[in-house]
Amino acid sequence: MKVAISGVGEFVLHASANIGDKATFDENGRANSHFHFVTYALRLERNDQAIFQVFTDSNPEPLVQAGDHFFDVRVPLRTLGIANAKPTKIIIGDAQWPQSALFTVEVQPYR
Repeated sequence: MKVAISGVGEFVLHASANIGDKATFDENGRANSHFHFVTYALRLERNDQAIFQVFTDSNPEPLVQAGDHFFDVRVPLRTLGIANAKPTKIIIGDAQWPQSALFTVEVQPYR
């Protein structure tokens, strides 16, 4: 997704779910069990440089959480350069940017 923030600039947000499988082996080298899992990744870039990223593993990660058919991602506002700032407009779009804007939100400073 593309993220544009008034007065700050544009960012690219990558969020992905990665399916994996781990096997255990017996003394003869044969797989005797499989452990299926999903890890999630969140990466925020500006000018093709990563400025923030987080990956899940077997430990809970509050910034990336799985739901029924979706997963929630949270990006700290400080990484976007807008923490403790005046009200800021954020526009989020998809790969067709700038022809498409999925939604626009006005962010108020936290007090």
